[in-house]
Formats: sequence, C-alpha cells, structure tokens
Amino acid sequence: MAVLSLAIGPATTVAAVEKTISISPLRNEIIVDPGQVRSGVLTLTNSSEEEISLTLRAESFSVINQQYDYEFNSVKPEVAWVSFDDPILKIPYR
Repeated sequence: MAVLSLAIGPATTVAAVEKTISISPLRNEIIVDPGQVRSGVLTLTNSSEEEISLTLRAESFSVINQQYDYEFNSVKPEVAWVSFDDPILKIPYR
C-alpha cells in the first residue's frame, strides 16, 4: 500500500501561479494497493488573463522538524511508479 501526495508544479514562475491558480480539493490522500489503478479529479481554476502551463508530478510528502517544515521527494520508491497520461496541463483563462 502507498500513500502519496500529488503536487502541481508551475511551468511559469511560482509568483505568477500563486496569484492566479486555485486548486480543489487542496489536499488529497490517495491509498492504492499494488497493481491497482486510481483515477480522480482535481479542479484547477485560472483567474488570470492568460493561459498557464503546469506540470503534474507525484512526490512523497513529509514534515522534517518540529516547525512542520515540508519536504517533498519525487525519487522515493513510494512514488516512482506513479505516472500521468499527460503531465503537462494548459489551463485557459476565464
């Protein structure tokens, strides 16, 4: 069994994406047994005035200290088997 977090990384600058993209649900814990497939839906809303490109990737997520600083790792075995049909998303503006 694996538990993973899905991350969406910007193909544009982070500052631009933080101001214009909203994601729902904000957190999504997925549990998948070996050999199973899981599909789901994330709603991304682009409230900017231009198209934004994003890259999907799966990363292992944990906190690393008592301040709950985050650590993301895309090379751990727990997420190395995860793939996306098309990891590049182009989100049109409203």
